[in-house]
Amino acid sequence: MRDGKVLKRYHYENYMAKYAWLLDLGVPEREENIRRVARAFARDMQAANQASKPLEAQR
Repeated sequence: MRDGKVLKRYHYENYMAKYAWLLDLGVPEREENIRRVARAFARDMQAANQASKPLEAQR
């Protein structure tokens, strides 16, 4: 957000929660899923940051 306006929204599905009961996943698997979502968000933020930078002039 900037000045109260939404600039961009990100959405990530957590499919592990839907199947956790079926697969009887433990804490390590759930923590890995959280890390995957965090990495995806970080990757998206880096890409957005790179896209917003002006290209440097060639020397």
